[in-house]
Amino acid sequence: MKIVTIVAVDTQMVIGAGNKIPWHAPADLAFFKQKTLHQHILMGYQTYASLPRLLPQRQHIVLTRQNLANLPQPTAELCFCNGYEAALDICAQRQAAELWIIGGGQIYAQLLPFSEELYISRIDTKTENPDTFFPAIPANFLLTAENKRAADEKNLYDINFQLYVNQAVIR
Repeated sequence: MKIVTIVAVDTQMVIGAGNKIPWHAPADLAFFKQKTLHQHILMGYQTYASLPRLLPQRQHIVLTRQNLANLPQPTAELCFCNGYEAALDICAQRQAAELWIIGGGQIYAQLLPFSEELYISRIDTKTENPDTFFPAIPANFLLTAENKRAADEKNLYDINFQLYVNQAVIR
């Protein structure tokens, strides 16, 4: 199974403020949807709680420290687990081809070393009062592609879509 990380960051590597994404970038949301549709997505509990609803046509796996007995029973669309290994077991049982890591900060820091690929949308803005950051990109991640998109009437910010490949992961 391929593990992939996807994130949007500002110019300071900020990913959040007040448990929210601090910008509105429809082009990035479309990119995120295109990449994660029909996939298994892994997130932390705070990221899950920040969603207005489950993302359609995706299987949500939520890492949490909470007692699983106190959480909803697993469904095809949503399940909870207490560790990364349990998330991998769930994906193996479901024969998932890919697992997409979608945040938040602690989950990215914990799981980035296991990712084969890293998709970063660099949003050209600076967040006021940030509280959540993406970790430093390890040296073994090599930038292999980028696509710059200029701001327009629907997207207020320039965006640079980048793909990094982890040279340390054995394929």
